[in-house]
Formats: sequence, structure tokens, C-alpha cells
Amino acid sequence: MSLESAVALTKSRSEGNDDFLKEVFHTITKAPGRSLKSQELQELIQNGNTCNDWSLIKVLTSKRLSSGRIRNCVFQGHVHLGSFGETVSFDKSLQLDDGCYQSTIVDSTICSGSLVSNTHVLARAYVAKGALVMNCGMVTSSNPTKIKFGNGISIPVGCEAGGREVTCYATMSLEIATAVSCNRDHTSSIASFNEFVKKYVESIPASRVIIAPHACVRGSTLEDVFVGPYAIVESSKLEQCTLLSGKGSDQTKISGMSFIKNALIQWGCVVEGLSFVSNSLMCEQSHVERHGKLIDSILGPCSGVAEGECTSSLVGPFVGFHHQSLLIACIWPEGKGNIGYGANVGSNHTGKANDQEIWPGEGTFFGLSTAIKYPANYSKSPYSMIATGVTTLPQKVEFPFSLINSTSESINGISPAFNEISPGWVVSSNMYMLIRNETKYQSRNTATRTKYQLHWQIMRPDIIDLCIQARDVLIKAEGKSRHLTASGEKVFSSDIIPSLGKNYMTESSRKAGIKAYTQYIHYYALCGLLEAILSNKLNVSLTTLAKDLPDNIENQENHWDHKKFVLQKEFSTITVFDLLVKLKALSRQIAVDVLKSKEKDDKRGPEVIPDYSHVVVPAAKQKVVIKAFEISEKIQKNVDSVLKNSPTKSNL
Repeated sequence: MSLESAVALTKSRSEGNDDFLKEVFHTITKAPGRSLKSQELQELIQNGNTCNDWSLIKVLTSKRLSSGRIRNCVFQGHVHLGSFGETVSFDKSLQLDDGCYQSTIVDSTICSGSLVSNTHVLARAYVAKGALVMNCGMVTSSNPTKIKFGNGISIPVGCEAGGREVTCYATMSLEIATAVSCNRDHTSSIASFNEFVKKYVESIPASRVIIAPHACVRGSTLEDVFVGPYAIVESSKLEQCTLLSGKGSDQTKISGMSFIKNALIQWGCVVEGLSFVSNSLMCEQSHVERHGKLIDSILGPCSGVAEGECTSSLVGPFVGFHHQSLLIACIWPEGKGNIGYGANVGSNHTGKANDQEIWPGEGTFFGLSTAIKYPANYSKSPYSMIATGVTTLPQKVEFPFSLINSTSESINGISPAFNEISPGWVVSSNMYMLIRNETKYQSRNTATRTKYQLHWQIMRPDIIDLCIQARDVLIKAEGKSRHLTASGEKVFSSDIIPSLGKNYMTESSRKAGIKAYTQYIHYYALCGLLEAILSNKLNVSLTTLAKDLPDNIENQENHWDHKKFVLQKEFSTITVFDLLVKLKALSRQIAVDVLKSKEKDDKRGPEVIPDYSHVVVPAAKQKVVIKAFEISEKIQKNVDSVLKNSPTKSNL
């Protein structure tokens, strides 16, 4: 999304075209109510209720008040009560009587069909039909005239000292946040965006805590909080927050003595297990659990923090760290990566100021106990791995699917602090990871509102372009090495290839990288050719050369123009027939590569663990391996069908 589009969308929402603003307005818009009838008043007093001024107590409907549903409460100020006499769902199997019991209620509205029980103080609150507030401490609004529910918070992502602040609102998407944080040179657009967010915040029509329909708050303390429909808040403390929620997978859950302050929590999020969230935006279906800390950050859809700490970061979808680790001062909009136990990502303080940051690439894997020094830019090295225990220097690396590992020897003329990089290593030696990741992203995508960056395909135009650029760099470096290993092998460093960063590369790794990138590029383009033929959108003869493929076909969703460009660049004078035959062989080779990458574990494991083969599923039976061969077999059958049913000179 462009910054201009982000500004336009925010402008529209600030004008009332926003689900949250509509929900708040709809929830609190009620009739003024009627005064208590004398018999209703007597019954309330008989039931142990007290009030300094009963004339301020109103009933929301003309129906007779079921005063038996109001017992042992203290009322102060203007209180509006439903007529009650209904039931409330406590869970799927238990229905409770609605009403107010053993609670102090101040300047609040309690609707019919809701339940307030054993709550110390419920002040300046609105409890909607179907909602429960039970066994709580203070549920209050700090401002009798206007509250923001956490909207308008400024989150300093990236540079912890400031400079990329994103002013947030309840329904803001990751793509809007990315556009605002990564286009800081567009000062006028940023100023406009902030003005529209200010207008959005000012238009929130509320001065009370809102417990929306069917929300459940138990054993918690709330101040200036919007609890959305069907949300669950248990044994936690919340201050200045919005909890967007809905039915089913959109239900938001806060539990386990967690503390949330100045935060915007979207649909389907989970915060549990003594977790801490402060000055942050959690996009839909994200989670913080097991003592996790989310501070001054934007957490993307389907991402999670468990046990670790995420500070001053913009984190894209499907990022997870499930152990004690650190992610700080990070701009990672593409996400889809992993942070291993003990990883320190990373060193944003130079000793002078905490003003450095990191840009990981999509799918970056930070191994156990890695230490990443800043500034660092891996944005053009998607799906790369930094091996266990590696300490990286401040650097910019531009080689996709790479492995960065500790140096195996000291190279004369190269700093001993440099690591060794193997470009394209993930493609050549760990295809299993790529197939598994695609499967994982596809199956775990529970976000329904965010389309941006939730694509699960790794093999797509922008990634392929990076592979082409990296391969070209490796090819052009031939014969330019200035260093040698102890055994005499040529070595390259940033003095020849700046995009290596603070790493060195051997000649064998250069050649392997060229081969790996070429295989991946070819596979992408050849699969695109087959898809176009099978969809009946591409009419060509089997004898057509790649250079003569048509410029446009119907339905461009599969990026045909880009795939055609790659086909013509890589296979200019090769016929469609030969290209399809090549695809058969290549698809089979990739499936075999997936198998081989996992079989390494089958060989090593039993040498170390005596009963390994009785515990771990062998590579050939792994779901990922099976899927890789299924993909290959499907491609081969489709190619055979095309070749069999299409005479050489007929149209396909």
C-alpha cells in the first residue's frame, strides 16, 4: 500500500466509515429511561440496595423492573438499569440470571440481559445486553467527559530514539502502519495522516468504559477500556485499551494475570500467561503468551511473542519466537521469520545512543544464541538463515536463501570477525524448509481482514527478481577473487562484492549459489508456463520458441508477464515442448532435494541417539516430503497430458 492510499483510507475512517466508531456509537445510543415506580423503589430497598438519591436511578424500558434481580448493591450518581428478567450465557453449558448483585455501581448503564456481580466499583461504565462483569475490582473511566480507549498512541518502531513514530488507531492495518513508518521523507503526507488520526480519536463518542454485547469480564481491573463483543477478559489488568472482538475465531481473549496498557488489540488476539503489552498495536490473530513482553511495537497478523521481548518493532505476519529472546528496533513488514532461543536481535545501542535498527528479510531465521549487531539490513536476503551462536557485524546483505555461519578458518587479509556466507544454500540444501514454510503459512492463516503480505507462496516475482540480481552479481565476480583459503581455494569478500556484507564467500559457494539460484528461477518460470497452458489462457504451439511467447494473456493474477520475461531471458531459443520436458525433470529433482535435505537427519540422528529411528518419523514418511513428491507427480502428469493431447502443430 502506498502512503497516499494509507492517508486516504485513514481520512475515510476518520469521517465515520469505520467499524469501531460505528460500534461505539451504536452501543451507547440508548433511550434516556424512566424514573422508578414507588413499588420498584421499595422492593430495591428491601433487597438490600442503597442509594443517596434514588431519583437519579432510571429504568431503560417501560417494562416493570424485576427488582428481585438487583440485590445488595450500592448506587451512586446517574445509573440506568434494564428491566432484567432474562438470562446470560456464562459459557456454552451454563445460563445465569441477569441483574446486579453485591456491587457498587456509579454513573453507569446496565442493560437487560447483562450481569454485574461481586464487583467492587463499576463507575462510568456501559454494560451491554449479554455481557458479564463478575468478581472484578475497579471497572472505571478516568475521564467523565472523554476517553480514547488507547487510540492515538504514538509507537516508536525501528529507531528506539524516535523518527519512525506511527500514530495508531483501533482498526489500523499492518499495511497502513508499514506505509507510514517506511516513508518518512514524505513529510506532508505524514502530517496529513496524523491529522486524520487526531480527527478519528476526537470522533470517538464515549466517556465510559464499554463492555459490548456478550463480552465477559471476570476477576479483572479495567480503566478506560472498550471490551468488544464476545471478548473474554479474565484475571488481568487493562488500562486505556481497545479490544476488538467477534464470534468464533474473531474472539479476543485476555487472561492469566496479564497487564495491558495503552494498547489496541484487534480481532482474535490472545494475551495470556502473565504477559505484558504496553503502547502497542496487536493486529488480528496475533498473540502474546508465557510471560511475553510487547512494548512500543506493532505485531502483525498471525504473529506471536512467547517468553521473549519485542520492543520498538514493526513485525509482519507469521513471525514467532517461542522462547526467551529479544527483538528490538526492528522494521520487518514482510515477517514470516523465526527467532530462536537466546537470540539477541539485537544491538541497537552504540554506546552513544539507542538509534540503530535492523531490517530483516522475509522469512529470516535467527538461530539459537545469535547476536546481531546494528545497523543491519537483510531485506534483500529473504529466507536466509543465521546459524546457531553466530555474531554478525553491522552490515547489508543482498543474497536470498543464504546461510551465514561462523568462519571455519582464518583467511589472510579478511577480518577474523567476518562470518562465512553460502548464497542460495537454503534452496540447494534445505528445500524442506521452504516447502514446510509454505504449508505452514497457508494452514495457519486465520486472518480474514488483512490480505496484504499474507500470501503464502514464496516462489513469486519479487523473490525471483532478487534471485536474478544475486545470481548476476555472483557470475560477474568470476576471476576477481583477492584472497585464498589455506588450501588455495579462492575467496571473495565485500571488497569485490559489497552485497556480501561483513562476510566472506568461497569459490565453491559462489558456484553453488549460481546453480541454486538458476534452478529456482527456472522452476518458477517453467511452472508459470504450465499453469498458463492448463488454464487455457495461453495459445501456443509446442514448437513455439520462448522468445515468441505472447505478451499478454487473459487473467494476469498469476503474473504471466513476469514469468514470460524470465522464460525469454533464460530460454530464448528453446521450444515449449522442450521446456515442458525440462520442467518434468526439474520438479522431480526438487522433490528429491527435499527428501535429501531431511534424510541428513535420518543419518546423523541414530549415530547420536540410540533409539532415534523409533522416535522420529523417517524422511520419506514426513508430510512435507510427501507433499513435495505429490507436487512433482502432479506436474509430471499435467505435462504428460499436455504433450499427449497436443499434436506438435496444434494450438494448446
